[in-house]
Amino acid sequence: MKIATILKNANEHIFYIAEKEHQNYYKLRNSKPYCHAYTKRF
Repeated sequence: MKIATILKNANEHIFYIAEKEHQNYYKLRNSKPYCHAYTKRF
C-alpha cells in the first residue's frame, strides 16, 4: 500500500464560517470535546 500526502495552500480553498449556533459549541454547553479528552493509557 502506498500512502501520499499533498500539501495545498489554504488560500486556494473556499472556507465557510459555521452558523452562529455552531460557534463556541462546547463553551455554550459547558462541556469538553469528547474526542480531545486525555486518556491515561499506562
